[in-house]
Amino acid sequence: MYIDVETVRYGFVVGISNKRQQVRVAIDGEESETWYDTACVFPAIEREAPVKGQPTNDDEQVGETVESLSVQEQVERRIQKQSHYTSLKIVSLVRVGSMKGRHKLTSTKEACEFFRQYWMENPSPDQERFVVSLLNTKHVVQGVVMITQGTLDASLVHPREVFRPAILESSSAICLSHNHPSGDPSPSREDHQVTERLTEAGKLLGITVLDHIIFADGTNEAVSLREC
Repeated sequence: MYIDVETVRYGFVVGISNKRQQVRVAIDGEESETWYDTACVFPAIEREAPVKGQPTNDDEQVGETVESLSVQEQVERRIQKQSHYTSLKIVSLVRVGSMKGRHKLTSTKEACEFFRQYWMENPSPDQERFVVSLLNTKHVVQGVVMITQGTLDASLVHPREVFRPAILESSSAICLSHNHPSGDPSPSREDHQVTERLTEAGKLLGITVLDHIIFADGTNEAVSLREC
């Protein structure tokens, strides 16, 4: 199912280009396939078998809202069919915009500038926050996710929580960052421990930990832990 800004059209996603940051969609009723920057992809809904003697409409489409009774019935049936080996969670990833124009973190300077801007726009002067930026193969920022809030400690920043969003985004690398409410950007022993632990975990997962940027509240200084 494809939804553009002007109308609703139905089709199938037949290709994804990470390089172009676009998806290729084959629209129902059209011979050609088209690349789009934005597409909403929904699970295919099985159609009900036609009742004998009841007229059918081959052009009829499934309702686009989840309130549709037929969609609810299909979901209920799929839940009833699940076995003890079926996951109870459904993860749906929908790209709602283009990656064009996003920041690239290809150097320490770019990483420091990016997180300086991030922390100035998302201040946390009262307590520490630990965030991770998700990067694709070209180190374009896919998003920034907050992992913990409070005193930074190696036992609190668990690799499972840090790498979960990176795995969902199929990220190639990540860049860590947290703020120091004290105004002193100097990394502590705990900062080094957290970075080393996550770097080793990333090697096992194939996700590179590029750097750890520390931002000092009040002074707006941003330093690279790798360079300290």
